[in-house]
Amino acid sequence: MPLPHTRRPALALPLLLAGACALPAAPAPSHEDRPPPTPTQQVRSLVLPFDAYQLSLAEYYTLSAARDRLIRTCLGRLGGEWPVIDRPARAVDWKNRRRYGVIETDVAARFGYHAPQNLLSPYPAVVQREEQREAALSPRARKAALDPRHGCALTADRQLLRGGDADERKLHTLDATAFKQSRSDPSVKKAQQAWRTCMREEHHPYTSPEAAVNDARWWKEDTAAGASEETNNTSADASGEEIATAKADVRCKQRTAFARTWFTAEKTLQEKSVREHAHYFHGLKTAKLRQLRTARAVLKAEGARG
Repeated sequence: MPLPHTRRPALALPLLLAGACALPAAPAPSHEDRPPPTPTQQVRSLVLPFDAYQLSLAEYYTLSAARDRLIRTCLGRLGGEWPVIDRPARAVDWKNRRRYGVIETDVAARFGYHAPQNLLSPYPAVVQREEQREAALSPRARKAALDPRHGCALTADRQLLRGGDADERKLHTLDATAFKQSRSDPSVKKAQQAWRTCMREEHHPYTSPEAAVNDARWWKEDTAAGASEETNNTSADASGEEIATAKADVRCKQRTAFARTWFTAEKTLQEKSVREHAHYFHGLKTAKLRQLRTARAVLKAEGARG
């Protein structure tokens, strides 16, 4: 099962957001208020070729900020209010942090196979403010802003996407294909066999990292509460046994170079895909740059008007 991406789209129309194929890992709110551990150097180095053709979180926030201002202007003409949300100008995210499963010792030691919502998207307060803003709208303002046929949000999206739209569905398909094919690479299979041997020696006889993640023991409370991995609503904290297993999982991945091997295989396949679909990827990059130029022009114009 792919890991659900935790970034919540603010734009009604697709804007080349990452489609996350990843090793199963059910993100779950944690009862801890502390921020998650800073990503390791290994996590920061997991940058794949396709990433350059998708919006980074900072770019996504730029588009969202421009959209806010367009909606505010539109709704203001109709007598409504649309508060502008302050988003980090230099936001960072680590979209591939769990792509190959749990690979960080500190993260495994705190959360096991569970994950707080801010592990992959480190600015949950932004999402919360977006949801609070929408909830505070009057019925009249909600219709004016969010009507799917004539609302201010639709008008804003069209302006931001004009001349910069692209078929990102093909990118998601190519992404999923490369991810799936990389799992069958001989080097990845060899690394998984080594991981399996290591885990047996650690007294955890799982056949694969997926089997370890999906052990029903880790999700009993979630299932009892009516949640599921697919709904991304799991809420249980990791048990001591889960944490011990996840830590062993990380140790075995480190000993066998599992994540690096898989990353290398997938990177090679993505590079090949970029070469084979050069015209398509050129179009993606062009569309992304046009969207960002439009958004920055909107922000500059709105800034000049004060």
